Amino acid sequence: MVKHAFPPIVDENSKILILGTMPGEKSLQRNQYYAHKNNQFWKIIFILFQQPLTEHYDARKAILLKNHIALWDVLKACEGEGSSDKNIMNAVPNDFVSFYKRYPKIKKITLLPATMSGHALMSCSYNVCFSLCFIYLFQR
Repeated sequence: MVKHAFPPIVDENSKILILGTMPGEKSLQRNQYYAHKNNQFWKIIFILFQQPLTEHYDARKAILLKNHIALWDVLKACEGEGSSDKNIMNAVPNDFVSFYKRYPKIKKITLLPATMSGHALMSCSYNVCFSLCFIYLFQR
């Protein structure tokens, strides 16, 4: 099954980019980043910024942008069953060169743990994509 990622949560003031790999099944169904009830991403973000956790997705996006954080995925599309990164095949990376040109204030990248896993790095597309991310930032 072909999966397509979401557009980034980003604005012209974003300085930090948090990168995942590809939305999981629940996220794709709900059209929201980190939508699975067991995922701790939003809980951690709200604790970090000392705000009460909300289920409202617009409020979740707003807390990121208010704190100059962008959220996106390494992949634009891929094939695979289920939510596990180890099932990813035929990965197509997002266009990070254009992204960084459009959002030049982004100076730091944080990779979520699954993004850094050995499974993700097995694909040539991932290696090219990660290389573009880091080379671009270190040349600035």
